[in-house]
Amino acid sequence: MKRRRTTPSNPKPRRGGGAGGGGRGGFGDDFRAFQDALREFMVSEGVAATIRDSGKPHGLLVTTGGWRTGDRANQNEGIASLFMAHEDYALLYRSVQAKQTTVVELEVTNKFIPGPITVYNTVGELRGSEKPDEFVVLGAHLDSWDLATGTTDNGTGSCVVLEAARTLALLAKQGVKPKRTIRFCLFTGEEQGLYGSKRYVEKHADEMARNVRRDGPRHRHRQGARLRHPRPGRTR
Repeated sequence: MKRRRTTPSNPKPRRGGGAGGGGRGGFGDDFRAFQDALREFMVSEGVAATIRDSGKPHGLLVTTGGWRTGDRANQNEGIASLFMAHEDYALLYRSVQAKQTTVVELEVTNKFIPGPITVYNTVGELRGSEKPDEFVVLGAHLDSWDLATGTTDNGTGSCVVLEAARTLALLAKQGVKPKRTIRFCLFTGEEQGLYGSKRYVEKHADEMARNVRRDGPRHRHRQGARLRHPRPGRTR
């Protein structure tokens, strides 16, 4: 058990829930440098844990995490990062604002399962009738956070891919076959660092130049693959 004084920041609920995480990038070098400096400062000050407002109603908690690089199980941050239900966090905030002595007692039990753990992508395809060596890929990630809204992230995307596969396969049986090969992918490990899609690209590296994507408002055909997230208004 460790006790620390706490000074919560303004506990106004955030739109869309808590902070994102997951070691997948999306932040610049300046931000990462600041995070490293902040982490070193907290270690030097003997911080036991950081507590953040979950920012959701009805006692719901944020399910997320973050680490710098590599596999999460290999990290040794030394400082626990915790989310607290908004109502409880707001109570701490009001106590501090009233200049009351505030003590937080933490009991955290976590564990990591020894790895690596083998997980799988699920991939199916319809062979093209005229250009079978050119590919159109429809993909979504099958995994979700254990306590998250898996229906929307990403059950909806997975359902779209499965329904597209079912419909196009039925049309193919009726003689309406695609000119190019269509590959349907349900990727694993997206929430842990895009592992499934990265491994797919590595395994099919020799095919990347023959993947067809559709860009721009007029949907011009283009060859090749990009590994960046699509920008608004553009589909691939």
